[in-house]
Amino acid sequence: MQMTDAYLIEESQGWRLVASRDPWETLWQGPLESLAGDWKNICQRNGVKITGLAIVAGSENFLFDSFSQDEVGGSVKSSTLRFRLEADLPLSAEEIACDFHFGPTSVKSSVVAALACEVAPWLPLTRHLNQVSCSLRMFSAKSLLILQSLVEQRAIAETCLAVLVIDGTYEIVVLRQNQVVGWRMSGDAQNASRDWKMLGQDFEQQVFLAMDAVGELTSFREFSGGEVPETDIIRVNQTTELIRLLTRLPSNRSQVWFDLSSDEQLNEKGHEQETLQRLRRTALFVGCCLLGVALAAYTRAVRVRTVVAAVKQQQRELVTKAFPEQKSSPAVMARLKSEHAKWKGLRSADKNPEMPVSALPALSQIVACIPQDLAMSLLELRIENSQVYLDVEVNEIQSVGILAEALQKSGLDVSPPTTTSVRDGRVRAQIRGTRVADEVS
Repeated sequence: MQMTDAYLIEESQGWRLVASRDPWETLWQGPLESLAGDWKNICQRNGVKITGLAIVAGSENFLFDSFSQDEVGGSVKSSTLRFRLEADLPLSAEEIACDFHFGPTSVKSSVVAALACEVAPWLPLTRHLNQVSCSLRMFSAKSLLILQSLVEQRAIAETCLAVLVIDGTYEIVVLRQNQVVGWRMSGDAQNASRDWKMLGQDFEQQVFLAMDAVGELTSFREFSGGEVPETDIIRVNQTTELIRLLTRLPSNRSQVWFDLSSDEQLNEKGHEQETLQRLRRTALFVGCCLLGVALAAYTRAVRVRTVVAAVKQQQRELVTKAFPEQKSSPAVMARLKSEHAKWKGLRSADKNPEMPVSALPALSQIVACIPQDLAMSLLELRIENSQVYLDVEVNEIQSVGILAEALQKSGLDVSPPTTTSVRDGRVRAQIRGTRVADEVS
């Protein structure tokens, strides 16, 4: 089978599927509901495998809205703009596919133009496309594509008010600097004339009338009061303009004014691919992090091994220097610890053991020096060799000084006492002293 792209174009009598080769070959005609079920037969009958599909739908399939970018805080995020459409469209954000364009209207603000369609009618077809590995290349409105073709040919100005009659239906499109900032589907000639007059009041640029049938001009003139000059009429061959534009745009969809094919609500395959790409990016990021952690751990391990080897080498050098006649042991640290323990034992063996000192002379010395008229409570008296410790309670702080002075005169080297307040205004004092006589002896 020959592989090809195809275009699904809505016409007044139904839908037509054509191959993207020149001249366009009609592959199928009929109602949209039967296309997915007949897809396999269509391909076999025409000997083609359709790899990409561009949908060119009539204006009645779409909704248009425009609002100031200031209303969304200057955001350009599709999710934020999508929920803003709920204020103007009769559908929720989850029920529509949409595309946004930003057109500057002044120095301070910008108009956001949005084209949207209901997703539900298209899901059976787009899901079938995913099953047969056919990608949705483009999805836009026929009238806007035709108007874009006229602008690119410079048949009309990039800033104008355009009245189109496509398949017998009147539409009015406002263009500013090659951007669609307004689109009204007026329907009949009377409504189109009313909308044209209302929009034209504040529109200084040239007005064009693009038509696919000369006979429609009479009805429009009847309601517009004959205000449409002959020079403003452009007769459009829909097929010619679509061929001219569609043979070029699907390869560069960024040039299409509005293209809903990339919307995740409509293009489930694209949504899956985007999710898969996000998962891949996440997996790549996690992998890079793990690789970085592993590399850091390996680098640290190498540094630790290097330091340990250097320390062991120093230890071996010390052992060789200390014991030149002995072979260096592999367990250098254990040998050093053993020798250190032996050295400490030898040092301790050289010392004379300290003999205990009797506490009775010290006790007599302390008792004899305490003034008889000093009121105090002795909580603790401890004598350890030459060290004396008293813990007492007295009635006033001056008594602590008297007691410390008395101990000092008795031959103790008394440190400054520590005092704390206790109940009923009494003072608790801790006094430490050293027997000077013991130190001298």
